[in-house]
Amino acid sequence: MKTENGLDINPLWIYIIWILIIILLGIIVIPILSIGTSGGEQKPYILMESFMVVLIYGLLFLSFIISILYWNWYKKYWYINVSIFLFCFLLLFNVYWDNKEETYYQDETKYFGNDELFIRKEYGVKNNQIISIKYWKNDRKDSTWIFYDKKGNIVEERFYQNDSLVKSIQR
Repeated sequence: MKTENGLDINPLWIYIIWILIIILLGIIVIPILSIGTSGGEQKPYILMESFMVVLIYGLLFLSFIISILYWNWYKKYWYINVSIFLFCFLLLFNVYWDNKEETYYQDETKYFGNDELFIRKEYGVKNNQIISIKYWKNDRKDSTWIFYDKKGNIVEERFYQNDSLVKSIQR
């Protein structure tokens, strides 16, 4: 479809190409950036979330640009563009403005002979309530990790030994 600007590509393909680029970059980049990270499994999820945010912002930007560059297409298929815009906006609204509590950490490092024990206590900013206590011995998960609910009750205990989950108890 030719536009006033001489562009000759279907706007839906622009969306599809953008989504495929981000997915392919994620498949390639996330494993590379996750190599050798302490704590292991959380880093890929954090990176994946970042890629999703880039994908969503890109779709928002494209929905705006497509409505300008492909005005004739937009007049005929406005509901596609508006749907993509609203969907992305609602996703971002959920990510940034939902009621997730902000947290802060209290970190402590202790040494026992040649062993380093790293302790992280996570607290909620609003009520200063403890959320979790986690331990790493020589940069590997170790000991009993404890997770609390909003009332301070223990909801889960995970037992780690040498970076492997031995047992998990839900309460």
